[in-house]
Amino acid sequence: NKGEIAAPLVINAAGPYAKVIGEMAGIDVPVEPIRRQIVTTGPLDYIPPTFPMVVDVGSGLYFHKESPGLLLGWADPDVKPGFDESVDPDYTDTIIMKALDRVPRLETAEMAKSWAGLYETTPDHHAIIDYADEVKGFFVCSGFSGHGLMHAPAAGLVAAEKIVGQDTSIDISPLSLRRFAKGKLIEETNVI
Repeated sequence: NKGEIAAPLVINAAGPYAKVIGEMAGIDVPVEPIRRQIVTTGPLDYIPPTFPMVVDVGSGLYFHKESPGLLLGWADPDVKPGFDESVDPDYTDTIIMKALDRVPRLETAEMAKSWAGLYETTPDHHAIIDYADEVKGFFVCSGFSGHGLMHAPAAGLVAAEKIVGQDTSIDISPLSLRRFAKGKLIEETNVI
Protein backbone atom coordinates (compact mmCIF):
# COMPACT_ATOMS: atom_id res chain seq x y z
CA ASN A 1 0.00 0.00 0.00
CA LYS A 2 3.07 2.28 -0.20
CA GLY A 3 3.24 2.40 -3.99
CA GLU A 4 5.05 0.35 -6.60
CA ILE A 5 7.88 -2.02 -5.80
CA ALA A 6 10.20 -3.13 -8.60
CA ALA A 7 11.43 -6.72 -8.50
CA PRO A 8 12.70 -9.17 -11.12
CA LEU A 9 10.59 -11.94 -9.56
CA VAL A 10 7.31 -11.92 -7.65
CA ILE A 11 5.93 -15.17 -6.27
CA ASN A 12 2.20 -14.99 -5.65
CA ALA A 13 1.58 -17.66 -3.02
CA ALA A 14 -1.04 -15.57 -1.23
CA GLY A 15 -3.65 -18.30 -0.85
CA PRO A 16 -7.15 -16.81 -0.74
CA TYR A 17 -5.65 -13.38 -1.52
CA ALA A 18 -3.95 -14.55 -4.75
CA LYS A 19 -6.57 -12.85 -6.95
CA VAL A 20 -6.09 -9.54 -5.07
CA ILE A 21 -2.31 -9.74 -5.51
CA GLY A 22 -2.75 -10.64 -9.19
CA GLU A 23 -4.98 -7.59 -9.71
CA MET A 24 -2.18 -5.39 -8.32
CA ALA A 25 -0.05 -6.56 -11.25
CA GLY A 26 -2.88 -6.49 -13.80
CA ILE A 27 -3.14 -10.28 -13.95
CA ASP A 28 -6.31 -12.34 -13.65
CA VAL A 29 -5.54 -15.09 -11.15
CA PRO A 30 -8.78 -17.12 -10.93
CA VAL A 31 -8.60 -17.93 -7.22
CA GLU A 32 -11.59 -17.26 -4.98
CA PRO A 33 -11.75 -17.43 -1.18
CA ILE A 34 -14.41 -19.91 -0.02
CA ARG A 35 -15.39 -20.38 3.62
CA ARG A 36 -15.03 -23.90 4.98
CA GLN A 37 -16.20 -24.86 8.45
CA ILE A 38 -15.25 -27.64 10.82
CA VAL A 39 -16.99 -29.10 13.86
CA THR A 40 -15.33 -31.29 16.50
CA THR A 41 -17.02 -33.57 18.98
CA GLY A 42 -16.19 -34.08 22.60
CA PRO A 43 -14.57 -37.35 23.72
CA LEU A 44 -15.91 -40.52 22.12
CA ASP A 45 -14.56 -43.57 23.93
CA TYR A 46 -15.89 -45.93 21.23
CA ILE A 47 -13.70 -44.39 18.49
CA PRO A 48 -10.36 -46.25 18.38
CA PRO A 49 -7.06 -44.36 17.91
CA THR A 50 -6.64 -46.03 14.50
CA PHE A 51 -9.98 -44.76 13.17
CA PRO A 52 -9.43 -43.78 9.50
CA MET A 53 -10.48 -40.68 7.61
CA VAL A 54 -13.89 -41.32 6.08
CA VAL A 55 -15.22 -39.46 3.03
CA ASP A 56 -18.85 -39.96 2.05
CA VAL A 57 -18.65 -39.17 -1.65
CA GLY A 58 -22.43 -38.96 -1.98
CA SER A 59 -22.94 -36.19 0.57
CA GLY A 60 -19.47 -34.62 0.73
CA LEU A 61 -19.27 -35.30 4.47
CA TYR A 62 -15.87 -36.24 5.83
CA PHE A 63 -14.66 -37.06 9.32
CA HIS A 64 -11.66 -38.45 11.12
CA LYS A 65 -10.26 -39.00 14.58
CA GLU A 66 -9.19 -35.76 16.23
CA SER A 67 -7.86 -35.95 19.80
CA PRO A 68 -10.48 -37.79 21.88
CA GLY A 69 -13.34 -37.29 19.39
CA LEU A 70 -14.04 -36.68 15.71
CA LEU A 71 -13.50 -33.76 13.37
CA LEU A 72 -16.42 -33.32 10.95
CA GLY A 73 -16.40 -31.33 7.73
CA TRP A 74 -18.57 -30.77 4.68
CA ALA A 75 -18.16 -28.60 1.59
CA ASP A 76 -21.34 -26.55 1.45
CA PRO A 77 -21.94 -25.99 -2.29
CA ASP A 78 -24.05 -22.88 -1.59
CA VAL A 79 -21.28 -20.85 0.06
CA LYS A 80 -20.49 -17.78 -2.02
CA PRO A 81 -16.90 -16.57 -2.53
CA GLY A 82 -15.72 -14.00 -0.02
CA PHE A 83 -13.55 -13.40 2.99
CA ASP A 84 -16.21 -14.29 5.59
CA GLU A 85 -14.66 -16.48 8.28
CA SER A 86 -17.59 -16.37 10.69
CA VAL A 87 -19.11 -19.60 11.98
CA ASP A 88 -22.60 -20.21 10.60
CA PRO A 89 -24.77 -22.04 13.19
CA ASP A 90 -26.97 -23.43 10.39
CA TYR A 91 -23.88 -25.13 8.95
CA THR A 92 -23.22 -26.77 12.32
CA ASP A 93 -26.79 -28.11 12.40
CA THR A 94 -26.52 -29.37 8.81
CA ILE A 95 -23.25 -31.18 9.35
CA ILE A 96 -24.54 -32.83 12.51
CA MET A 97 -27.56 -34.14 10.58
CA LYS A 98 -25.30 -35.43 7.78
CA ALA A 99 -23.01 -37.08 10.33
CA LEU A 100 -25.95 -38.76 12.08
CA ASP A 101 -26.88 -40.41 8.77
CA ARG A 102 -23.46 -42.11 8.74
CA VAL A 103 -22.73 -42.50 12.47
CA PRO A 104 -26.05 -42.66 14.36
CA ARG A 105 -24.18 -43.09 17.63
CA LEU A 106 -23.16 -39.42 17.41
CA GLU A 107 -26.69 -38.53 18.55
CA THR A 108 -25.45 -38.32 22.13
CA ALA A 109 -22.09 -36.73 21.28
CA GLU A 110 -21.21 -33.28 22.55
CA MET A 111 -20.22 -30.81 19.85
CA ALA A 112 -17.05 -29.30 21.30
CA LYS A 113 -15.83 -26.64 18.87
CA SER A 114 -16.56 -25.11 15.51
CA TRP A 115 -14.45 -22.79 13.41
CA ALA A 116 -14.17 -21.48 9.88
CA GLY A 117 -11.34 -20.63 7.53
CA LEU A 118 -10.77 -19.96 3.85
CA TYR A 119 -9.99 -22.34 1.02
CA GLU A 120 -8.30 -20.82 -2.01
CA THR A 121 -10.31 -22.29 -4.85
CA THR A 122 -9.86 -22.27 -8.60
CA PRO A 123 -12.70 -23.01 -11.05
CA ASP A 124 -11.48 -26.62 -11.40
CA HIS A 125 -10.30 -27.03 -7.78
CA HIS A 126 -6.67 -27.58 -8.80
CA ALA A 127 -3.64 -25.43 -8.11
CA ILE A 128 -1.91 -22.99 -10.40
CA ILE A 129 1.89 -23.36 -10.55
CA ASP A 130 3.06 -21.21 -13.44
CA TYR A 131 4.39 -17.90 -14.69
CA ALA A 132 1.85 -15.34 -15.89
CA ASP A 133 2.24 -14.31 -19.53
CA GLU A 134 1.20 -10.69 -18.91
CA VAL A 135 4.05 -9.67 -16.57
CA LYS A 136 7.57 -11.05 -16.82
CA GLY A 137 8.72 -12.62 -13.56
CA PHE A 138 5.25 -12.97 -12.00
CA PHE A 139 4.92 -16.53 -10.73
CA VAL A 140 1.75 -18.01 -9.24
CA CYS A 141 1.72 -20.90 -6.77
CA SER A 142 -1.80 -20.84 -5.37
CA GLY A 143 -5.34 -22.16 -5.66
CA PHE A 144 -4.84 -25.51 -3.96
CA SER A 145 -8.53 -25.74 -3.03
CA GLY A 146 -7.98 -27.45 0.30
CA HIS A 147 -5.07 -29.63 -0.86
CA GLY A 148 -2.35 -27.14 0.07
CA LEU A 149 -0.89 -28.85 3.11
CA MET A 150 -0.81 -32.20 1.33
CA HIS A 151 0.69 -30.78 -1.86
CA ALA A 152 3.07 -28.26 -0.27
CA PRO A 153 6.29 -30.32 -0.40
CA ALA A 154 5.88 -31.23 -4.08
CA ALA A 155 4.54 -27.77 -4.99
CA GLY A 156 7.50 -26.10 -3.33
CA LEU A 157 9.93 -28.37 -5.15
CA VAL A 158 8.47 -27.91 -8.64
CA ALA A 159 7.95 -24.18 -8.12
CA ALA A 160 11.61 -23.80 -7.13
CA GLU A 161 12.72 -25.90 -10.11
CA LYS A 162 10.64 -23.83 -12.53
CA ILE A 163 11.76 -20.51 -11.03
CA VAL A 164 15.46 -21.37 -11.39
CA GLY A 165 14.92 -22.57 -14.97
CA GLN A 166 15.21 -26.32 -14.42
CA ASP A 167 12.97 -29.02 -15.81
CA THR A 168 10.42 -29.94 -13.17
CA SER A 169 10.59 -33.32 -11.43
CA ILE A 170 7.00 -33.99 -12.45
CA ASP A 171 4.88 -32.68 -15.30
CA ILE A 172 3.04 -29.60 -14.04
CA SER A 173 1.74 -28.45 -17.42
CA PRO A 174 -1.86 -29.30 -16.39
CA LEU A 175 -1.46 -26.68 -13.61
CA SER A 176 -0.83 -23.88 -16.09
CA LEU A 177 -2.44 -20.49 -15.50
CA ARG A 178 -3.39 -20.47 -19.20
CA ARG A 179 -5.63 -23.53 -18.86
CA PHE A 180 -8.55 -21.36 -17.75
CA ALA A 181 -8.45 -19.09 -20.81
CA LYS A 182 -8.03 -22.14 -23.07
CA GLY A 183 -10.89 -24.03 -21.41
CA LYS A 184 -8.60 -26.92 -20.46
CA LEU A 185 -9.79 -27.36 -16.90
CA ILE A 186 -8.90 -30.47 -14.93
CA GLU A 187 -11.89 -32.62 -13.98
CA GLU A 188 -12.39 -32.93 -10.22
CA THR A 189 -14.88 -35.57 -9.12
CA ASN A 190 -14.97 -34.95 -5.37
CA VAL A 191 -14.62 -31.65 -3.55
CA ILE A 192 -14.52 -31.68 0.24
